[in-house]
Amino acid sequence: MVVTNSPSAREQEKGVDFLLAEYGLLKDLRASLITQNENRLNYYITVVSGVAAVTALIFKVYDTTEAFYFAALPVSFLLLLLGATIFGRLIETHISITIYARGLNRIRRYFLDNDHRIANYLMLHVFDDRPRFGALGFLSTKTTRLGLSVVPFLINSTLIGILTGFSTSLLFQFQIPASFVIGLITFSLTLVAHYGYYNHQIKKARKVFSKDFGIKFPSKQ
Repeated sequence: MVVTNSPSAREQEKGVDFLLAEYGLLKDLRASLITQNENRLNYYITVVSGVAAVTALIFKVYDTTEAFYFAALPVSFLLLLLGATIFGRLIETHISITIYARGLNRIRRYFLDNDHRIANYLMLHVFDDRPRFGALGFLSTKTTRLGLSVVPFLINSTLIGILTGFSTSLLFQFQIPASFVIGLITFSLTLVAHYGYYNHQIKKARKVFSKDFGIKFPSKQ
């Protein structure tokens, strides 16, 4: 005869209830951050499109160096500041999304360890070293990508390259080919700088996670 009201059974039931509540919290937090990232990106793209349209209109109406000095240049710097902020926030929230996903996997592992019969019914894995920091998707362990942050990453780099090219042409009277080459070099260097910052943040997240949370159920890679 099984006594279901024993203290150990009640304690186990409380533990299961707590884990289910924790699972729901992590799932909601992860979904909320994904939505925030998408909204930030949509906002940024809308602002960039609006600024590009207004700048093109100013140049069409005035077509002078003063228009570049007093309109395009300051607005572009503000846009760069916004883009850098969005880029940083997208990376930060992506890291949090990954941590929450790993937390979900760890809780799912608890139920599998307590009832191996459910293994055949699980579509996703139960390892807490997945997904990889910097990876897209719930399963990835190897592929490192930029994800949503690639949009401000590219827009910022393109904007800096264009500003540099225009500046050398208008301020220093460089020929168009020379200004184009300088702008292209600046664009490339900015790409490298953005990607370097991205990799630095991802590596720091891996280090912090390994130290503060640890990997309890690693996958076989």
